[in-house]
Order: sequence, then C-alpha cells, then structure tokens
Amino acid sequence: MSEEKKNKDYRKNPKYKSSTIKERTVYVYLPSQEMVNEWREFAKKSGMSLSKFIFECVQNIINQETDFKPRKELLKELKELREENMELKKKIKMLDALVEKQEKEIMELMSKQFLDEQEGFRKYEKELVELLKNRKRISHDDIITYLNLDLSNQELMKAINRQLENLYRYGLIEPVKGGWRWVE
Repeated sequence: MSEEKKNKDYRKNPKYKSSTIKERTVYVYLPSQEMVNEWREFAKKSGMSLSKFIFECVQNIINQETDFKPRKELLKELKELREENMELKKKIKMLDALVEKQEKEIMELMSKQFLDEQEGFRKYEKELVELLKNRKRISHDDIITYLNLDLSNQELMKAINRQLENLYRYGLIEPVKGGWRWVE
C-alpha cells in the first residue's frame, strides 16, 4: 500500500481523529425502519458494527474514484435515456417501413421492364443473377424467400419468371427438378 493510501486510511491514522467522538459523529436518516434493520443485518453478517459497515461502504465508493451521482440524478438520467431509446425505436421502425416500401417500389419498377413485350436489352435483376451463380442450384421457393418476393404480386412474379425464362433461353441456366441450375 502506498504511503498516500496509508495516510488516507482514517482508521489507522491518528491525525484524522478528533479529541471527542461527538466531533466525528454523522447522523444518517434512512427512509424506513425496515431499511435500518436490513443494514444492521448486512453489518452483522460482515462482522462489523453498523457504524463501521456504513463507513466501509461509503469509503469503498469514494476509493473507486468514480463520478458519484446521487440516486435522484441517476433515476432522472435513466428516465431520459429510456425516453430517448423509445424515440429511436420509433424512428427505426418508421425507417424500416420506409425502406421496405422503397424496396417494393424498386422491385416493381425493375419488373415492369420484363413485362414489356418489346425486344432489346433488358437489365436483369442483379440479385437474381448473383443468387443463381452463387447457389449453383436453387429451388423456386428459395428464390422467392431470398429475394423477399410477395407471392400476391402477380406482376412481380411474372417479371421474375420472365427473367428466368430469358436466362434459360440465353443458356445461362437450365431447369432442374423444382428449380434452376446455373450453367458454367
């Protein structure tokens, strides 16, 4: 133990003691008799007097050198953080809904070009091509799940099927039982 710590150890350093016990007395008023009894029980289990127990607890907090905040202030801060957390959760939920809506709109816009009967260059759904390439073999259900397709959206389903048919006609994929296989 450092010399500085020894000097701060009030129990062993006589310079901190006063001539009378009254000068060193502090009164603590607890909210209830139940709490007084609870503290006495803790002190008893620790093998200390109530006074020594309280002193040790307070001294331990002081020695931790933390930013001490009163309970009331901590509760206020906790309440503010909970309110902020709720607001952020609301924003996240709203943003998630917005992203989902925009993803559906993008999917619908991309699918429209495959519903158009015109010949010519058509941009394939990048995710679909990557899915087929990476998985080598994939079922219809997995395509729907991975691309998060809405089965009730007939236009979208037609567009995906048309993309698959075009990839098949170009010789990039071939049908297999229940799905498709990427041709290397």
